Amino acid sequence: SFIVNANAGAGTVNISDAAGANTLTVNGTAGADTFTLSAPTGTTSRVVLTGGSTVNSTDAEIATLTVDGLANTDSFTVSALTRTATLTGGTEADTVVSSSDAAAVGLSDTSLTRDALGAITLSGIETATLTGGAGVNTFTVGSWTGTANLDGGASADSFIVNANAGAGTVNISD
Repeated sequence: SFIVNANAGAGTVNISDAAGANTLTVNGTAGADTFTLSAPTGTTSRVVLTGGSTVNSTDAEIATLTVDGLANTDSFTVSALTRTATLTGGTEADTVVSSSDAAAVGLSDTSLTRDALGAITLSGIETATLTGGAGVNTFTVGSWTGTANLDGGASADSFIVNANAGAGTVNISD
């Protein structure tokens, strides 16, 4: 198990473990944090935090990736993340951002799914900003109690909102 506690400075942590069954938790700060999660090589994951702190890991060696914003207002961008992960917001209004040309995108209070990309487990996330791409995208929102901002991008996209399954707000642009 690995725990990386971010601070206000820049630095890099590279994690390698041949056992392959470990968990990696990246904790933010008590302030407002911006996390960018990506897969720079397709087999590695990278978490970059405001201020430049970077955590790199090999996906096959880390079974579970969790990013915890801790206190304050946090933002998590997962557009280029290809593995599963868990995002935990802080005590304030937290946001998840994803821009991808996935054929299907699903959102609920507890998950963000994107075809051919890893499922993201959500906890304490109040706003989602999801953008499609040039292809045809289908967005499905259900059991969502926050604010969802959906932008289909440059195509004839579909939006399915199950309004009776949550008390949230869904803003649609296509």
